[in-house]
Amino acid sequence: MILFVGFGRLTKSLLSLKENEANIHVFHKKVRTKDDYEQFNVKFLQPTEFSEVTHVFLSLPATAYPNFFTEYGSYFQKETIFFHMATGLLKADVEPYIKGCKIVPCKCIGQADQMVVDQKAMLIVPKPFEEERKWLQSFFSKGISVLEGKEEDVLLINQLATKKALDLAVSLKTELQNKGFDEKWIDHSLEVTVRGVIKSYCHKQLGGFGRKLLEEIEKQNEVSLDENR
Repeated sequence: MILFVGFGRLTKSLLSLKENEANIHVFHKKVRTKDDYEQFNVKFLQPTEFSEVTHVFLSLPATAYPNFFTEYGSYFQKETIFFHMATGLLKADVEPYIKGCKIVPCKCIGQADQMVVDQKAMLIVPKPFEEERKWLQSFFSKGISVLEGKEEDVLLINQLATKKALDLAVSLKTELQNKGFDEKWIDHSLEVTVRGVIKSYCHKQLGGFGRKLLEEIEKQNEVSLDENR
């Protein structure tokens, strides 16, 4: 039996990329409707049934780990495998809570809502857990890549990407506001133009307008490098 602890954006994003599976359950504390469960083809699992679970996806905020395991940790069998997904916590941080069970770091690179839009996700599992990495790849659909890597690197790349994205958003919004543009134009530009241009750049699919600006940026960077030599 497979259990997702937490029924928020990360769980729903992963389940939306998963092919139908009859034996997937969720546990959470906020009340949900029957339609919510049917949409993702899952069932709610009571703590008294946790002993039947073989694999657990811990899709919880980092701050929720202590309370969850204090209250429900004793319900699980020692053979249970826990996929620890909180980016901000490393395996060593959660070991005091999950005693006697196998802990497998399983970290997501990216943002949950965007994963649904793009219909793809990337999970990173450390090298010592090759067997579990293969299990995860077979469990999820082709829309999710499960690659080998260090959880510390996932934390770093998510931090850097998030900070740069926020720096860009705040800086650009301020600049456009100062130029007197309508707020709807500004929000649309941030949500559609910026995201679309970055995606096109990554896939080398920039149009003529974008390519011309990229050439200008690259020339400016070359000048800056020459000046610093």
